Amino acid sequence: MRTDAPGNESWAQALGGYPSTHILKPQLPGSFATVIFHEEYGSRLARALGLAQFDVVIADFAGLPTLVVERVERVERVERCERSDAGRVHQEDMNQALGASGNEKYQSIRGAESLRRIADVVERHARPQDLVTLARMVVFTVGIGNFDIRAKNLGLLHTAAGSIQLAPTTMWCRRHTCRVTANSPSQ
Repeated sequence: MRTDAPGNESWAQALGGYPSTHILKPQLPGSFATVIFHEEYGSRLARALGLAQFDVVIADFAGLPTLVVERVERVERVERCERSDAGRVHQEDMNQALGASGNEKYQSIRGAESLRRIADVVERHARPQDLVTLARMVVFTVGIGNFDIRAKNLGLLHTAAGSIQLAPTTMWCRRHTCRVTANSPSQ
């Protein structure tokens, strides 16, 4: 988690159930080495288009480049949310919202998830503007070549004030989509 004292920004491990403030994704070796850079770029582009409200940077931790993503399910990041225990906001992924379990999570084998069903959940339970946001997110992810926009990467935030809204996704680059090898062009 990030600790910001005046003039002294540093990082610490969240212990004892204290909520973390960021997700750290260290650079992977080999053919996946560029993934964090693609995801950082995709996140910045999504933010510029109004699809993401969280901060993302590449930081250096003892010589290891690391993608640092601000957590979206914390009180400070959720609009119109009252303070809750330890700053957490309940997040429900779309598999949970659809009641999907086991093989039902995989559309390729006739699972329960589909964009139509996800849109129905958003339309029934979230804010009216969230359905438009979902459509924009899908168009954007396809446009950048991310075909991993799936129920596990989409969700709903349930605020302490009782409102439900579409959770912002932080998955703007799929590992297999962004994979670059010596024998193939960037995908």
